[in-house]
Amino acid sequence: MNQTLPNILFIARQSGSAAAFTPVINELKEGYSCGLLAFKHAHTYWENQQLISTKISRFEDVEFIKKPDIIVSGTSLKTKDDNKFWEYAKENNIPSIGFVDSWSSYWQRFTSDINSSNWDYTPDVIATIDDFMSQRLIQLGAPESKLRITGSPSFDTLIDQYQSSNVKNLENDKRILLIMDPLMDLYGKQTISKIGYTEYQFLRNSLQAMVDIDFKGTIELRLHPREALHKYDHLIQTYKSLKIIVSDISKNKIESLQKADLVLGMNSILLYEAGIIGKNVWSYQVNAVEVSDIVKNRLFINIINNLEDIKIGLMSKNQNKLSHYKKSSLTTLIKNNING
Repeated sequence: MNQTLPNILFIARQSGSAAAFTPVINELKEGYSCGLLAFKHAHTYWENQQLISTKISRFEDVEFIKKPDIIVSGTSLKTKDDNKFWEYAKENNIPSIGFVDSWSSYWQRFTSDINSSNWDYTPDVIATIDDFMSQRLIQLGAPESKLRITGSPSFDTLIDQYQSSNVKNLENDKRILLIMDPLMDLYGKQTISKIGYTEYQFLRNSLQAMVDIDFKGTIELRLHPREALHKYDHLIQTYKSLKIIVSDISKNKIESLQKADLVLGMNSILLYEAGIIGKNVWSYQVNAVEVSDIVKNRLFINIINNLEDIKIGLMSKNQNKLSHYKKSSLTTLIKNNING
């Protein structure tokens, strides 16, 4: 007689959530039945990871043919739709876990009112990456009893892949990795008032600093997945003395990180990832309205507050040791909530 496997339903809207859940799914799929519901970006990510998911665009697209034993979802600013999954779980006595994959939009992920943090949309458990994130959530009114610090499984995978990779910089010159953020794509004319600078200012100032110090190495400009391949061509072409290559999500980030002697960006989660594997990381915050929690108070990330700091960063040779990072416990949390 075959024993029915416990059924775990994973729901991801963004690629960040899909990335965090991927190692958990791969670990659990031998002893559990894992169903995957994916919105556009998460569906593409899981396809690239050879994981089969059902593509959806809203809660109403889902046919719950088999009742899950637990629902594990990402969190987003599509709070009304996210909450429909959590409400379904409550109505059917199914435990639910919501994972916060980045240090941004804290209360906005769990409220029905975009102007007030009333925390009326919450799963049974809110999984966070670190104590810093949990404390920020508590400060903003999160129900503390629901918070569990689990780390991020995607960071575990990153560290393992980085340590086992044998990619080398065969050109044997200094290589700078510039990590872009699509600020104006997201905020438009409000970018300066909301952020304090634009991605174009960051890139122009960084490239000019490299000209000023007569940088002769290679500059890899890594685009955000939202950005078009030729977005910065007009700007790059004005710096003909620099050796600049452009890469996007099609290039494995491990390769980009392995070859980099120095990593320079704004608020990308990739800066945090570069820091925890021991790279020399600098975050551009010139005229910043507020420093992002992704890079704020991180011992492994140096903050650039003025244009001269860019040159200091570019000429620095500091290489951090591998940061102490506590291995993720999200898999254990899922198992305990099923069994509980």
